[in-house]
Amino acid sequence: TMGFDDKEYEIPSEDYDPAKETTSNYGEKQIQQAIDTLPDQFKTVIILREVQQLSYEEISQILGISIGTVKSRINRGRLRLQKMLKELKEQ
Repeated sequence: TMGFDDKEYEIPSEDYDPAKETTSNYGEKQIQQAIDTLPDQFKTVIILREVQQLSYEEISQILGISIGTVKSRINRGRLRLQKMLKELKEQ
């Protein structure tokens, strides 16, 4: 079995702007399609953060979850989007 410490996690830098990087490499339609395929828990936080530009605190209050959970879901959602878009680009 694999413990929590055995997994590697990619943490984006503070100046990382996924919207800028993503829109320069992919069309808006591709990005929207990729977001639509995310599980609801990731899709919701990605839309609130990246589209509606809400703060972690605002998202936390709206969804009734902790800020840590918000950050975790945003990170995991971004990583899934990145993987999906990379696969689309390679096709």
